[in-house]
Amino acid sequence: MKNETRNRQAETPQRTTIRPLRSIAGGVAIVAIVLLVLHYWDREAFAEWKATANPFVFFGLLCVLPAFAVPTTPFFVLAGAVFNPWVAFVGSAVGVASSNLLCWFIAQSWLRVWLERILARFGYTIPTPERGKAIRIALLIKFAPGLPTVVKNYIMAMSGIGFWLYMGVAWSVTMVYAGAFILLGESVVDRDFRDAVPAVIVLVLVGLLFYLVRRILERKRQRNADASNRSD
Repeated sequence: MKNETRNRQAETPQRTTIRPLRSIAGGVAIVAIVLLVLHYWDREAFAEWKATANPFVFFGLLCVLPAFAVPTTPFFVLAGAVFNPWVAFVGSAVGVASSNLLCWFIAQSWLRVWLERILARFGYTIPTPERGKAIRIALLIKFAPGLPTVVKNYIMAMSGIGFWLYMGVAWSVTMVYAGAFILLGESVVDRDFRDAVPAVIVLVLVGLLFYLVRRILERKRQRNADASNRSD
């Protein structure tokens, strides 16, 4: 959540348009990286690594590293490329849940003050959910465009949202797009673009869903703010 000088009510149409474009640009960058891997990787070396890859080590890293700002998307793509779909999905689900849990404990620890200073330095403030609106605030944070996942998790964890609501929103939303990247990673192994089409379609649909949910939540919040201003 941005500082008051950068809040939604003060945003220009140009700024509102730029934020979704950043997300799209990020998706294009991921696709470009996948294409480079398809073109340049050593298939024999990759097959050897795949045969000896330890899922406990791999998903153990997923449990810890994202809490320290390591991106999760490469984990999901590699999980789909290296492990069978069930191992990839279950391992990712456990890894995401564990990483979210670690973010929660860090946010509730003595490191909270340090985190608040870092977020403030980048222009973010911690929202305080009003009674009965915790779910909406949690979704607004999680669907915020342009924010790294780790930042969203820490903001949610420090906002006063309940533990189970935090875990439910953080885990479920992440796993929606994780599943699509796992499918994409699986198709990368065989270099079969036809197998990648369903995953790309799912990613596009997920992106549209996130955008629409964000717009709906923002419009509802704006209506409530206008109604509150009129009542005052």
